[in-house]
Amino acid sequence: MADTLPPLLTSPYSRFLDGTAVFLAKLAFNGVYHGLHLALTSRVSDLFAIRPVVIFRNVP
Repeated sequence: MADTLPPLLTSPYSRFLDGTAVFLAKLAFNGVYHGLHLALTSRVSDLFAIRPVVIFRNVP
């Protein structure tokens, strides 16, 4: 495996580069995950909290 890699990946900085790439990938995944989670929870709270209040206000 190491014989077919470019010299940059076999350099002493390869572990640092791999760690940085993994860190950035995790950071991006966490950002997307929390963004989707906030969007979905805000949509759900809008559906279950705001609309029933408007409906119940308009009933009387």
